[in-house]
Amino acid sequence: MSRTTEHQGSAQGKGKRPVTRRASEAIAASRIDPALDRRTWSGSAAAGAGRCRIFLLLHGSATLEFTGADLLMLQAPFLLWLPETLVGELRIAAGCDGFTASI
Repeated sequence: MSRTTEHQGSAQGKGKRPVTRRASEAIAASRIDPALDRRTWSGSAAAGAGRCRIFLLLHGSATLEFTGADLLMLQAPFLLWLPETLVGELRIAAGCDGFTASI
C-alpha cells in the first residue's frame, strides 16, 4: 500500500513527529454516473478544508461560475482542477458521466 508522511508538531512544541496516512485517505474518488437532472458542486474556501477537486467529464457539458466572474462553458471531454481556494459552482448537465476526486 502506498503511504504519505506528514510532520506534526508535538504537544509540547518540541520537534516534529511523522504522521503516516494511507494514500486511500489522501485521495477520495468517485464515478459521476449519468442522471436525469443536472448536478451542482459548490466550492468555498471554508468548506474546502484544504482539499482540491478534480473533475474528468467524459460525455456532456458543464458550466463553471466563480464568484464575481463570468460563466465558463465546458464541453466534454475535459479535465478540470479546482484549487481549494475556489469559491463558485460547477453545474454538470443531465446525462453527463465521468469521475471526480478530492485531494
